[in-house]
Amino acid sequence: MEAQKFQEMIESAVKDADLVSTEIPSIDLYLEQILSLVADKNKEGSATADRTLTKNMINNYSKDGLITPVKGKKYSKEQIVQMLVVYSLKNTLSIDEIKRAMQAVYAKEDYSGQKLIEAYDHAMEIKQSQKHRCPEIVQEMLAAEGLDVQQGEDYFVALLTVASLSVYFRNIAKAMLEEYPQLESDEEKRQREKEEKRERKARKKAESTEAAAKEQE
Repeated sequence: MEAQKFQEMIESAVKDADLVSTEIPSIDLYLEQILSLVADKNKEGSATADRTLTKNMINNYSKDGLITPVKGKKYSKEQIVQMLVVYSLKNTLSIDEIKRAMQAVYAKEDYSGQKLIEAYDHAMEIKQSQKHRCPEIVQEMLAAEGLDVQQGEDYFVALLTVASLSVYFRNIAKAMLEEYPQLESDEEKRQREKEEKRERKARKKAESTEAAAKEQE
């Protein structure tokens, strides 16, 4: 591949557009309005990026507890940002992993919708700042290894190298996730509550037996 074409290709690959809180109306929105808002923003990014947000995805986010409960059919600005946080993580982490991170954040005593919005906007600001370095980093790495993408064999080696290195960032994110507490599943919660109920029942029975024995003395 020609060097200029390769440069244009990697620049296009990191060209995406993230919706930030200042672009979200302050009024509550219907689901279709949110999908339209995200789709319009995505048109500014690369056509090769997997940036689809669907009604089913949002409904699943709600069912999985990734979005705080919705009242009626409209979503608040905070809930829209919650969707966008999940949306930004879904290509790196599994839904269960994202759920672990999100619910740990929601469980914090000082949690507020505004703090989440500020954190999301800050992360997107950093992302947009750093993404411009990616083509430069790739080119410097390939040059340091003596790879020439205009040579077929080197091009394949470069492809393998970039693909392999991308795994490290995902693994780092997963390792960081381990710092969040492991939340019990719904099934684990039901089992724990059943066990606690049995223990309370057994304790009450033991207390009744003990009381009856004392009365007979």
